[in-house]
Amino acid sequence: MWGLTSLLLVLPLTISYSQHSPPTPAVEVTQAGVTVRLFSETLRQGRAGLLSVSAAAEPRAVFLDETLTFFQLQGDPTWYALIVAPLNQSPRAYPLLVEADAQTLSVPVQITSGGFIQQNVIIVSDMGGLFDRDVEDAELARITTTARTITPTVYWLGRGFGHPIETTLTSPFGALRTFNGLYETIHTGWDYNAPIGRPLVASAPGRVAFAGHEAIRGNYVLIDHGYGVFSGYAHMSVVYVTQGQLVDRGQIVGLVGSTGRSSSAHAHFEMLVNGQWVDSTDFINSLPLPR
Repeated sequence: MWGLTSLLLVLPLTISYSQHSPPTPAVEVTQAGVTVRLFSETLRQGRAGLLSVSAAAEPRAVFLDETLTFFQLQGDPTWYALIVAPLNQSPRAYPLLVEADAQTLSVPVQITSGGFIQQNVIIVSDMGGLFDRDVEDAELARITTTARTITPTVYWLGRGFGHPIETTLTSPFGALRTFNGLYETIHTGWDYNAPIGRPLVASAPGRVAFAGHEAIRGNYVLIDHGYGVFSGYAHMSVVYVTQGQLVDRGQIVGLVGSTGRSSSAHAHFEMLVNGQWVDSTDFINSLPLPR
């Protein structure tokens, strides 16, 4: 959540598809009329993947000891769910168990390394109070607990997800940061190069789950997009939305700033799925999310 200037990248285009023309699945298993599809052969640490099940009744699925929540889209009989490889999940194959229409299917999901980098950061002395492990852990716990809420509404239906600002990316998701050679923390989102006062917009439609101040993230907004998908916007100078408010994709939620644990003006954007941090840029640009 610091405005570092390494790894400058140009934002790629958003990829999406109609619910009536999904991409070709990478893995497909059929048993007695039940078909399970995965849309990627592997799942990198800190990434979300799409699962679909063709079955008459709502299926039940468990992955990494987590029971998945399925949803359907209007006019589409397929059941969908999102699966997540946590940031710290050991790379290897794990079983995805699906029960549907009296059938039980086991599909291996290969988790691979996220390729996260390490960063050494030097901070000024007057920010020392923002490197309290208890303060940071409590803030993370509040956000991840909220993000485990399953709202049974597909807010993104027909709209999909986009980036909160058009600019270059700087500090990457998942980076292991060591501050002053002592304090380690994981970067939970991507930083966007932007000056104070630039508008930040909602990535997708949803309802504001939190709007206020956090010690690390400064002025912060967390949006619930439905079915366990949340997006967060940190370090803002001004917040324009309130908790409980419905927002649309592209609606301004605040202005870029440098509040909280921030060394310079920038936009920090993060996403969670099923209470787990995921790579927001990968989610927007690469996940074949039905909409």
